[in-house]
Amino acid sequence: MDLRTIRLVTASLSRRVSTSMKLANAFQRRQGLLTAAAVVALLALGFFYLALIVPAKFRGGDLNDLILAGQAGMQHGWASLYYRTGWQVFRGLPPLAWIYLPLGLASRGAAYAIWTGLMVGCLIGAWAVATPGSRKQRALWLLALLTSFPAVYDIGVGQPIPLALLILAVSARWAETRRPELSGAALAVALQIKPTLAFLAVPALLAARAYRAALTAVVTGAAFLTLYLAMAGPQFFSAYAHATAGFLGQQEGYAIPASLGPVITYGLRGAIAVAAVGAAWVSRDRLVALAAGVAGSLLASPYVHPHDLLVLFLPAWIVHRRAGPNMAVLAVGPLMVAWSLAPEATAAVLVGEAWLLAVICWIPWRALRPAPAADRTAPVQGSTAPALD
Repeated sequence: MDLRTIRLVTASLSRRVSTSMKLANAFQRRQGLLTAAAVVALLALGFFYLALIVPAKFRGGDLNDLILAGQAGMQHGWASLYYRTGWQVFRGLPPLAWIYLPLGLASRGAAYAIWTGLMVGCLIGAWAVATPGSRKQRALWLLALLTSFPAVYDIGVGQPIPLALLILAVSARWAETRRPELSGAALAVALQIKPTLAFLAVPALLAARAYRAALTAVVTGAAFLTLYLAMAGPQFFSAYAHATAGFLGQQEGYAIPASLGPVITYGLRGAIAVAAVGAAWVSRDRLVALAAGVAGSLLASPYVHPHDLLVLFLPAWIVHRRAGPNMAVLAVGPLMVAWSLAPEATAAVLVGEAWLLAVICWIPWRALRPAPAADRTAPVQGSTAPALD
């Protein structure tokens, strides 16, 4: 190759590098515009939800009912709570009423203000504990969280889902830092607030070989059950069954429609459970197990209200941590579009939830590669958790 040819090749490569650099700079500038547009859109949506979807007369509605439920449980016994008719049917476990008891000492306005401050603090705490990424990415996650339809709806009605999200985020952090007993105990506490948020998480942890975390969750749950029996007596079982008897055969909120018939409805729920547990089994990763357990629980549950969708931020953050920010946006984007533009469209939200679960199930499968003959027992590639607890 002569000198002239070398110069021509060098000049061609230089032009190509220059063109690539220009395209990269243009993309970076466009990223800034897209980020600014996302911030403006999120702020606008948050204001829209706060001003229109959650009107003033609706704010704190569930808060007042749950304060009354806690007071009635103290006065008449916790078993009788499930038969009383002064408010909406109480379907939760006793801790759901316990945490509202102190607010009964304040006026309605003061109670709502205190509760709102606490729940916003829980949202920020969950974000601080579980959100990965750069400072810009974390800031966008915080903005998306605080302005999301589930968050504003939850704060409007006074539900404790931000507290459950914070506890689940702490459970995920402890799972990642190899403290399985603490992670399992935190998961059990979150389940006492609302079991439908993550009831598949314990089977998923078992499937992921996170035996100590799963066992601790079961033991902690059994301790709570013993406490309920001591406070409410043996009739607690029948009372709780009376209040929740209609769950399995009906649909409420963002749930698989019961109108599809029992065969299809139960079949879909079973398939969802198998997919969530199967993803955990393949991954052997505690974080993936928690993500699949939470996402699968809400999708399979017959009782899902708008504020319950708030806990799906945790699976999205785990996808970010395990597969990167682009995959996280791809995973949760359709769901956020669904609850932002069509919050009353159950089918659209269900499709978004199913897509999020599908992405979570894909994470362990993408890491599967033929293992070398000398290392057939190694954990799955891409998993940061050990094969066994």
